[in-house]
Amino acid sequence: MGTAFAVYQAIIQGIPLTERIITITGKGINHPGNLRVKIGTPIKYLIEQCGGYSQNIQRLIMGGPMMGIALSSDDIAVIKATNCLLGMTNNELAESQSAMPCIRCGDCSTVCPAELLPQQLYWYGRSGQLEQCQDYQLFDCIECGCCDIVCPSHIPLVQSFRSSKGELIIKEKQAAQAQLAKKRYQNQQQRREKEQQDKIAKAAKRQAAIDKIKAAAAKRKTQGV
Repeated sequence: MGTAFAVYQAIIQGIPLTERIITITGKGINHPGNLRVKIGTPIKYLIEQCGGYSQNIQRLIMGGPMMGIALSSDDIAVIKATNCLLGMTNNELAESQSAMPCIRCGDCSTVCPAELLPQQLYWYGRSGQLEQCQDYQLFDCIECGCCDIVCPSHIPLVQSFRSSKGELIIKEKQAAQAQLAKKRYQNQQQRREKEQQDKIAKAAKRQAAIDKIKAAAAKRKTQGV
């Protein structure tokens, strides 16, 4: 809904996206509510406007409980993707359990809304086979967290997918930079070759003019004799 409204404002009204409505909720927040805030506003300031943290807060999450990202600090700014701030207490957090080996049960594939194969993406990412991750449509993953919830081995699948995506993005950027550097080098070589050819052409033109003058002088000298 927020995205549709932002598109309407940008296209119909010509208003750029400079603010958005953010839901600040959770038992870790004293006075939850919805705030219209400017992009770039410090999250710490928003928490203060909602009465601050409760005494039993344990984690601050940007986003929802499944797709959100835990923040290590509230000393960061609101971005375009910030739609919710969730202050969670111990009672709201699931007990942390150690990850066990994948048993290939297939539950993650069953619940995946994008119809991916999370277990394959996990194994390919873990073994560094990033090209295979792309072949299995890694970037179609919406990081909803369904696979994390149903995994009986408690494997942090979404965390693995985010890591693989980050590595692929870095790799693609490096490849693009290398291609750009190669193109710049080739263009530089072409300019140097052209400059060299122009220099040779100018030298030949000057020499031809000198030869022409010498020939004319020799002709006049011969005629004078």
